[in-house]
Amino acid sequence: VGAVIGSKGQNIKNIMHLSAARIKIMSGEGKNGSSGDKAHHQQGVEERKVIITGSPEAQWKAQFYIFEKVKTEMRLAAADEVHLKSEVVVPKSTIGRIIGKGGQNVKEMQRVSGAIVQVPEDQGDVDEVPVTIIGHFYACQSAQRRIRALMNNIQGLQQPRRPGRTGSNSGQMAQMNGN
Repeated sequence: VGAVIGSKGQNIKNIMHLSAARIKIMSGEGKNGSSGDKAHHQQGVEERKVIITGSPEAQWKAQFYIFEKVKTEMRLAAADEVHLKSEVVVPKSTIGRIIGKGGQNVKEMQRVSGAIVQVPEDQGDVDEVPVTIIGHFYACQSAQRRIRALMNNIQGLQQPRRPGRTGSNSGQMAQMNGN
């Protein structure tokens, strides 16, 4: 994590400048912090939640630069993959369309992208729901693009009734670990 952040945050500042995205790395303190699923935590590898906001292109660039930095620092061979756990935050009112009839959209996303796509069953009383995506960089990107496309389709249908924020700037949270 330190190598990704860099001395005095210089690496993250450079990534923000190159990508035009806003990046926030959450604190990794505490055992029960927001560092994610223990099943995806490897011994000796620190995971941190990274929140990336900006246009889809800016988010893609930021994720790519961070992914490459992690891969370099872990000294992985070209065939080895760094797996990401990312979340796309979507309005709760649209989650049914993202899932699709009988889970059809999620199943198709998983088949096409190769990523694991998870939607929380108990969403509680919230306005936004995190859709979790787990896989290598390009698999996650493919699933994220599909979710954005579904969001754009849904918002296009709702446009006359409710102008508002688009899903294109919704936050991306990524955790990285070598698998």
